[in-house]
Amino acid sequence: MNLKNLKQRIKWWLYYNLQSGWAKLENDVLEERRAFLQSLNYDKAIVAQKKFRDEMTEEKLLSLRERPKPEDCKHIKGNCGLRTPHDDYAIMCHRHADAHLEVKCMICGKQFDPKDPETQRMMECSTNRPSSSETPARLIYPGDASWT
Repeated sequence: MNLKNLKQRIKWWLYYNLQSGWAKLENDVLEERRAFLQSLNYDKAIVAQKKFRDEMTEEKLLSLRERPKPEDCKHIKGNCGLRTPHDDYAIMCHRHADAHLEVKCMICGKQFDPKDPETQRMMECSTNRPSSSETPARLIYPGDASWT
């Protein structure tokens, strides 16, 4: 057997016998790399959170919690830069269990009269769906006229 043939056989033997171990080693290295990158992102998030907390003052906190005045509010979605081709009103319409309808702006909290034509137009233009409370079920007792 010549030396070149022997080298070739050793290469094949190493390849077949160490292939599964090599794949596991590669997988472990990739897993460690992913965990390291994840910990870096976590550390960046903690630093950003601390910076936000340090810069927060009482005035800034109150300004974040305050709603705009109803006179200044346009009741339209998109104050964050997202605009739609049509006016999409930020109003909610909710029917309570006692059947009265409540319509109000989700930005400033202003209450609207549901019978007003302007309010009805805003409800039609809004992409928000109306909601309702559960209505109480009528109990039927044995012996009642509707019990049959």
